[in-house]
Amino acid sequence: MIIEAALMLLPVIVAVIYREPHWLHFILTAVGLAILGSLLYLIKPKNTLLHARDGFLIVGLAWLVLSAAGAVPFVISGSIPNYLNALMETVSGFTTTGVTILDDIEALSHSMLFWRSFTHWVGGMGILVFMLSITPIAGGGSALYLMKAESPGPITEKVSPKISSTAKWLYVIYFAITGAEVIALCIAKLSLFNSFLISFATMGTGGFSYLNTSLMDMTWAQQTIATVFMLLAGLNFSLYFLIATGKGISAIKDEEFRWYAAIYVIATVVITVNVYMTGKFETLAEAIHHVAFGVASVITTTGFVSCDMDLWPWFSKGLLLLIMFIGACAGSTAGGLKVSRFAIMIKSCRRYLRKMMHPRSVSVLRFNKKELPKDVHHTVMFYIIALVLLTCISMIVVTLDPKSDFTTAFSAVSTTINNNGVAFGGAVGSMSGFAWYSKIIFIIDMLIGRLEIFPIIILFATLVSPFRWISKKIKRRAD
Repeated sequence: MIIEAALMLLPVIVAVIYREPHWLHFILTAVGLAILGSLLYLIKPKNTLLHARDGFLIVGLAWLVLSAAGAVPFVISGSIPNYLNALMETVSGFTTTGVTILDDIEALSHSMLFWRSFTHWVGGMGILVFMLSITPIAGGGSALYLMKAESPGPITEKVSPKISSTAKWLYVIYFAITGAEVIALCIAKLSLFNSFLISFATMGTGGFSYLNTSLMDMTWAQQTIATVFMLLAGLNFSLYFLIATGKGISAIKDEEFRWYAAIYVIATVVITVNVYMTGKFETLAEAIHHVAFGVASVITTTGFVSCDMDLWPWFSKGLLLLIMFIGACAGSTAGGLKVSRFAIMIKSCRRYLRKMMHPRSVSVLRFNKKELPKDVHHTVMFYIIALVLLTCISMIVVTLDPKSDFTTAFSAVSTTINNNGVAFGGAVGSMSGFAWYSKIIFIIDMLIGRLEIFPIIILFATLVSPFRWISKKIKRRAD
């Protein structure tokens, strides 16, 4: 709460610069958060050692509080009067999903646009990772449990022996690449303010724009810069540490990086051929440009669009939906299943088939030339099964919505649970027309997608006593 109060001072500065009255709304929210956070900070527990289950629970609760408080300025300023809509917009921001309930984004003030896009940047790397970079925490693995619960991917890698040093390195890299994109966009003749908004959304792989048309009205040069930085944001940030320390060859040899590059290149080539052959673009150069942008946006779960992809053939849209579920690399700011999980799943299936054909053979599951522990393999399969089940349950509820049909429900649930932002059918554009219960499902799905199921399930299981038996099973697995 204290950290979020401090972060709200940035839109206050923006409001003062542009002489907007909304500075008062951010100040009031920040003061309330600071007071409440300080009072809670004074309560010192006897035992400060955290276990794995505590890490999951704290992360889930922290993200709920972060989103609930972040929605307040939208409501009290009248920018988004309905709190449920404001909460969905804020959750979409912090989880870097990018779906919106706004019918007219351009009607927002500069300070509100800044806060809206800034939530992407904060949520991309993780608020608790930021906390770990500036605040000491109890030992005994406590910091690692928090980082593991918030960091995306099947395996949490440390770039430094100390978790605090790892968090600092991650944010140094994050700052550097964000700054590079801001400079590049300014050179491409985008205003400084808008360059910050697009950079926040790109590096957080979010997708909030200052325009109703996303990035359609931007120049090819500006769209190309966004394409490059979306792909950079989809990489595991530990690879940048390897490059910075002179181990670039190791980064290139990383197996997940090679899978990521292969999926992107193959999908771009196949979709380009499909859309060009069906006459969706006049020239091949135009097709390559927009497909390269669209595939980068979908695989990194950013959600920007440079053209109306809903007009593309269903073959291309189906391939994009598949890529949406795969997502980018673990340890990036992207959502989705993650390339590493997808690769492990493919290897597991191949190993199982080989075992069926040759029962006496000994097959070891390896990733990055290292033997994978059995618990990682089991966790990956459990995660995939849980994701499929949650997607199906969410779809069943959303299909009850009068606005929804099967295509709309599938698209809306897929884009929220994968933190993507790109949608098809009736889910294209604003989601303000969905019923209140659909919006609650979308909020839960976005949190599940960003925190990768376990923290949210443990949080709900802890809060709702009839389901505590689920919590016990998951806690034992987490321990």
